[in-house]
Amino acid sequence: MIEIIDKVDCCGCNACGDICAQKAITFKNDEEGFGYPEINNELCTDCHLCEKICPILNIKELKKMTTKSHYVMLHKLKIWSRCLIVLPVVLLQH
Repeated sequence: MIEIIDKVDCCGCNACGDICAQKAITFKNDEEGFGYPEINNELCTDCHLCEKICPILNIKELKKMTTKSHYVMLHKLKIWSRCLIVLPVVLLQH
């Protein structure tokens, strides 16, 4: 199970909560409005998916994956996401 001891160990991406099939991870906002994961130990099955998906815990592996093909993929994804934003506007204008 993922354990956040220091605030710098969490980027607030919510990946751990999104991947938890048991819904054992919820997020509580601090005084600045930043959400931190809280684990319900009664619901947690110790599958460790939260730890496997965490970008902070896996930063070394993520850096290894950053290759030219990943940049191309990210570039195409950015273009596609822009299309999804622009397309509805264009369709509404016609």
